[in-house]
Amino acid sequence: MKNLSTKRRLDDLDREFARLRGLLGQSSGARVGRPRDIFIAKTWSESVGTYPADPADTFEILFQDAEFTETVGDQTPTYTDLSADVMAIAHDISGRYLDRGTYVFVTKIGQWWILDTMTPA
Repeated sequence: MKNLSTKRRLDDLDREFARLRGLLGQSSGARVGRPRDIFIAKTWSESVGTYPADPADTFEILFQDAEFTETVGDQTPTYTDLSADVMAIAHDISGRYLDRGTYVFVTKIGQWWILDTMTPA
């Protein structure tokens, strides 16, 4: 009798897992509550004359490497371009114009999105 109960429970769990796999397979786009990787970048263009004029809300970006001394106190971080060439195009979610060289937080949800600006120390 105990084996039948265990088998029934395992069958129920298999059905529930199959149902959940089906739900995950049907969903499209970003999942609510799913953590995203956030990156530091800066707005850029290969040459000053090609940077978009205001009004604009979509920009070329260069990803940044950032580091600081891991000691408690007042530390000054350093930012380094990860490439000499523009690496992606990102849209500012608030629709604002950003000057060339503005440091930004970006994430990728299908495309690159600028979440906010930052002022490097």
